[in-house]
Amino acid sequence: MKRYYLLFIAAAITGSACTNLYNCGETRPDNFRANKKVTAVVDERDSLCTALASEEAENERLSSELAAKTSAYTELDSRHNNLKSDYKRLQDESAATTD
Repeated sequence: MKRYYLLFIAAAITGSACTNLYNCGETRPDNFRANKKVTAVVDERDSLCTALASEEAENERLSSELAAKTSAYTELDSRHNNLKSDYKRLQDESAATTD
C-alpha cells in the first residue's frame, strides 16, 4: 500500500512539472522564476507565439485581398464576355449589311 502511495505522489509531481507556466500570448507573470534553460524555452515559445500571431494576421489580410481580387476578376471576366458577344454581334450585323 505504501508503494502505491509513493507512486501516486511521484505521478502527481511529474504531472505538475509539465504544466504551462502561462498561456501563449499572455504577459509573463511577475512571480515567474525558472532556471536559464526553462527561461530560454519560454522566451522562444513567446517569440514563436508573436510570430504566429503576425503570420495569422498576414494570412487574414491576404485572404481578404484574394477575395477582393477574385471578385474583381469575376466582374472583369463577365464584362469581357459581354464585349466579345457584342463584338461578334456587330461583326455579324456588319457582314449582313455588306452582302
